[in-house]
This record gives sequence, C-alpha cells and structure tokens, in this order.
Amino acid sequence: MAYPTQNHIHLDLPENTGGAPENAPLATYTVTDWSPDIHTIASFDRAWDGTSYFGSIVDGSGNPRHFVNMRYTLRVTQDQYDTLESLLLNAVNLVNIRHPDDGDDHTDAIVSYRFMEMKYLKWHDPLLQWHDISILLLPT
Repeated sequence: MAYPTQNHIHLDLPENTGGAPENAPLATYTVTDWSPDIHTIASFDRAWDGTSYFGSIVDGSGNPRHFVNMRYTLRVTQDQYDTLESLLLNAVNLVNIRHPDDGDDHTDAIVSYRFMEMKYLKWHDPLLQWHDISILLLPT
C-alpha cells in the first residue's frame, strides 16, 4: 500500500507502542533527510575447474531478498537526543516517513530494526535547543 510522505518518523522500543487509533511507537522525530540503502546479500565463487557458483539469500519464492538500511537526519531537542542515545544498539520499532496520516492506524507500517549508529551533525541556535543528528537503522 502506498502511504503519504510525512515529515516525521515514529521510533521507540517495541514495548512503547501507543494504543488506538494509531497503534504506533510513542516517540516521534522530525526528519530533515532520509537515505534508504537497499541491498542484497550474495556471493560469487569459482571452483578449481573454473565453474562459477552464485548464491544469495532468497525469499520463499526464490527471489533475491532485499534488505533496506535506513539512515535519517533528525532535528531533535536535547530530551529527544538523550532518548535516542538510550536506544542505541536496541531492537526498535520504526514507522517510516511514508505512513498513514496522524490519527489513522499505523499497525501495517511498523517494521523492526536495530538502532546501530548515531552521529551528531550540528546545532541550530545559541542555546543548543535544536540539534541535527544522523541515525542508522539495520533490518532485523
């Protein structure tokens, strides 16, 4: 299903999911950049006689399985920054920027990821109230 593009993501621990009507992870973050990295896992080798062998991870139908790493640039407050820092290396639930409108059920848009990396990019005001950070999420 094609969802509209939103200006935010929902990202939190699996146990922190809100109730109806959205059923989405509780924490939301403003997105300023999104870079999905789609890849497959494959190998190509040759036997001693030169015969080639190709293998890849496939789905139940035999099609190559695609994995999508997600990299976001988020504009966050200091409290949100601290919350994200506490999520590092944890399994998290993500609702990507393409998801149902606020107030609609988000259940079908929830995907499990591992929060692998967080980089500080810059701050936006003299009081350090807004920060840009980059995060990397890997599929589980």
